[in-house]
Amino acid sequence: MTVQGSALLLARGDRPVNNERDARVSIHHCVACGLLLGTAGVAEFAHETVVRSDIAQLRQKVRAVLDGAMPDGAARVTLRLSSGEVLTETVIAPRGSLAAPLTDRDLEAKLREAMRTGRSDWDADRVIDAIWRLDSVDDVGNFLQSLRPASR
Repeated sequence: MTVQGSALLLARGDRPVNNERDARVSIHHCVACGLLLGTAGVAEFAHETVVRSDIAQLRQKVRAVLDGAMPDGAARVTLRLSSGEVLTETVIAPRGSLAAPLTDRDLEAKLREAMRTGRSDWDADRVIDAIWRLDSVDDVGNFLQSLRPASR
């Protein structure tokens, strides 16, 4: 498997994975999760996933290669299958970039997933609802205090 990208992409993402922090910016980890799990969301950067042997083994098969013609943020992934078939996918504007921003629903889902995987005792729906009303708040400090879980 080869990931081609700009010098910036390689400088940030072509690195060994020793922990969750490394995984969050690893080209190798994202490709392994995308192929084996079908996603590279919040949960895929948790310790349990980072240390999975199948993920770690697949990470070792990913090569990052400079393509000076690719714009920053873009990537081309090429898979060479054992059958000889070659599959290629190029993404110029990745989800979450300025050119392809996440929708409001995507952001809400990401917050819910982060709260769930982080085992937060905050009520995600309550926080999301409150954020949508933030522009009508007179005192942000009181507003934030009102969102705290009752157990705190």
